[in-house]
Amino acid sequence: MSWFDEPMRWMQINLVEDDPRSADVGRWKQIWENGRVEGLTISAGGAVAFYPTDLPFQQRSSFLGQGDLFGDLVAAAKALDIRVLARFECLFLDESVYEAHPDWFRTSASAMPQTMRDLTAAMLRDVPGVTEALKRYRVSEGHYMPCWHGPFYREMIPLAMTELAQRYEIDGFFANAWPQPGAGTYPANVAMACHCPHCLAQWEDCSGGEPYPTADDPDDELWRRYMDFVSSGAEVVHRKWQEHAKSLRPDLSFVACTTGSISSGLRWSRFGPMDLVANDCQGRGLVGAKGEGTSTAGVWMAGRSAKIMRAVAGERPLFQIVGAWQCGGPSRPALRRSAMPGQELTTMLAQATANGLRPWANVAGGTIYDDRWIAPLTAYYSWHASIDEHLRGARSLARVAVVWSPESGAPYTRPAERPSMVDAVNGWYLALLTARIPFEIVSRELVTEDDLARFDVVVVPSGTILDERTTGLIEQCAERSGVVIGCGVSTPRAWARDVMSTSDVDGPYPPGYLAIDGMDHPLVAAIGDPDYLPAGTWRSRPKVAAGNSVGRPAPTLPFLADKAFFPDDWDAAPVLCVDDRTVVLGSDLDALHGVTQLPDPGSVLVNAVTVAAKDRNPSAISVEGSGMFEVTAWQTDRALVVHLVNLTSPDLYGGPLTWVAELGPLRVRIDLPNGRAVTGAVLLSDGREAGLSRTAGCVHVEVPSLHSYEVILVETTDEAVDS
Repeated sequence: MSWFDEPMRWMQINLVEDDPRSADVGRWKQIWENGRVEGLTISAGGAVAFYPTDLPFQQRSSFLGQGDLFGDLVAAAKALDIRVLARFECLFLDESVYEAHPDWFRTSASAMPQTMRDLTAAMLRDVPGVTEALKRYRVSEGHYMPCWHGPFYREMIPLAMTELAQRYEIDGFFANAWPQPGAGTYPANVAMACHCPHCLAQWEDCSGGEPYPTADDPDDELWRRYMDFVSSGAEVVHRKWQEHAKSLRPDLSFVACTTGSISSGLRWSRFGPMDLVANDCQGRGLVGAKGEGTSTAGVWMAGRSAKIMRAVAGERPLFQIVGAWQCGGPSRPALRRSAMPGQELTTMLAQATANGLRPWANVAGGTIYDDRWIAPLTAYYSWHASIDEHLRGARSLARVAVVWSPESGAPYTRPAERPSMVDAVNGWYLALLTARIPFEIVSRELVTEDDLARFDVVVVPSGTILDERTTGLIEQCAERSGVVIGCGVSTPRAWARDVMSTSDVDGPYPPGYLAIDGMDHPLVAAIGDPDYLPAGTWRSRPKVAAGNSVGRPAPTLPFLADKAFFPDDWDAAPVLCVDDRTVVLGSDLDALHGVTQLPDPGSVLVNAVTVAAKDRNPSAISVEGSGMFEVTAWQTDRALVVHLVNLTSPDLYGGPLTWVAELGPLRVRIDLPNGRAVTGAVLLSDGREAGLSRTAGCVHVEVPSLHSYEVILVETTDEAVDS
């Protein structure tokens, strides 16, 4: 086992240039000790150096003097046996560096250097709610962006790595907002094209002398080559940095600041090797692009971001970066000197833990101006340390998988005339979370037959793009497990038993209805007895027998209330259909639920999972009791571990989260894996022994109350135990 597997709690200090005159190293050491911190990321160099660098174009902090703030913090950390990553800020450099090396920087078509403001405007051009004032706020004048195809990334940063490794007892390196493009959060587009000499020379080789494309068009071969060019540049730099770190010392590593976004467009299968993975989800507004990270994003986005990262990280140690400050987003500014409310911080940390990631708290600045984050953070971290033995080596007990493909979420790599997979994944996440059904997200790029074989139901959200290999895997899955297919799924293969939706997708339609062919069908169970349900805005026609249809799209109602009735002679082909254990949603009800949170589409989604599971229980867990909370379930060699994260708050879609309602009592039913018997149960929030009862094949645990989170530890053995 390498050292990367050892740390369970991490912190990151993003130093500010004037910190050398006011940062209190002794206070930081006390915080780390109280929180039982095991890993640290500390700003070292790049745009600003916090150590006495000898490299000519890595500028020392103007407040450093004869000091060495980075070195002092590293020494304090090592006195506590804490691992340390040296952080680089790579997004901008001072104007004086530009004057010496203009070829290092991103350059516009008019040969002008680009600032972060310029790139932000390009990245956020289609994200709603982003004002010009917010774009201007991102980075001040006089700071230009280096280009990742140029010498700063490919030569200067490796030199800084060498200098730091020779001087300090560090364990690796970390880079802010990496990988590019779009800081790993927003997909590349043509407005991001760089005209520096290095980019132009490499693009000429890549394109055969063609100019950059002028529009984002997935059908344009030149545009596809441009996208490959942008992504390949980021991938090359990542590999180069990791290789250089290993050449300095085999146990050193470069850790990328990745993002669990479903719309970044990153090619995870081609990404460089990583010893550990850090998921940048500092606040709700930092989890992705359009539809993912606005100021009204649900607090449950932190869990979804964690699941996305688990889908691509494999067996590597995974950390979730959570901001201890008032994190900004596309539609609101960052307030770095204001602490995140303790409840929001605690809830986001608990979601990371519940979804299998380790906590990594980010603090904005080495000088503490608002210390209200310290108590909730150290309280959570010290509790986390007391139970971390139950978090290592855990295997998910989820029986439902949601298939995600990176190219489906990026707005410039998916066909425009398709349902939004971003909204659809959000809809499935919200529906399953509300129904308290544990589930996993699996990546189209990396999923294997063995991965899918452990699930009873596989869901393909509306608008998903599948390749030949993945379609074949899901066909095999349909023969042994239930499958739910969303509207407008793109696949190169005919679907098994002709139940796949046709490739013809119609829409978008105005808000409308589905006429239900009998409310006694399990697909629409427990909704009530309405004649019509809300419909999505896109339609595709399933290839199934008419006898298996459940719902048909009704004509669009006129807007005027007095004329809002259907004609007598309308008819339409079915769009909601069931064939054995395959459910086809020919309307993007999942995207509708993700956008509107209307309860009826969410109920149909949950019913679809139950119908696809048929005689199997799609949930290893059920919870009786009121409230909204996330449920995840894990198995270790000695126990079953169930996490409950309380999301019951009026700030669920607002923010920041300031309080949650206390819930309880709750009764939790847990299915026992074959061959396991129960010896006891403990509520790990405070170490109380839990009320326990057993029935055939399952165990029931009483949870008297739930405030922020609870972790239920059900101790098991493979030996028979009298009940």
